Amino acid sequence: MESKLWSLVDGQAFVQWLIIFVLVVYFVYKEWPGFWSRIKDQAKREDAPDAITARLDRIETDIQEIKEKLGRDYDRINVVEERQQEDKRVVREIKSEQGIIMRALLASLGGLQELGANGSTEKAKEEIINWLNRQAHDGED
Repeated sequence: MESKLWSLVDGQAFVQWLIIFVLVVYFVYKEWPGFWSRIKDQAKREDAPDAITARLDRIETDIQEIKEKLGRDYDRINVVEERQQEDKRVVREIKSEQGIIMRALLASLGGLQELGANGSTEKAKEEIINWLNRQAHDGED
């Protein structure tokens, strides 16, 4: 049977098949890294659920860290707001005390004027009255 097969092949057909074989071997040699990487990629795709799960785990960890940081930031913001409220309360008390002190000073200046000290007491009395008026019209914060 082999002899019949070889009798069908002449020299020109053999050379053509030899050239085709050499070209196929050359093509495989040059493209083997590409084939190998595609095979590896296919294997990675089969393992993709594990890779996706690992990535989702990393994302969940990042989200948890962000939530913890936001919680700490919210706590700091709440502390700052509490301090601001306390500062506003203290400022209101100080303004109230200043008003009382200024009215007492105004009364003292009035008493000094009744005793005859009319020099600079009149100017100081006017400044205190103007200050009290401004404070009354400025309003609270």
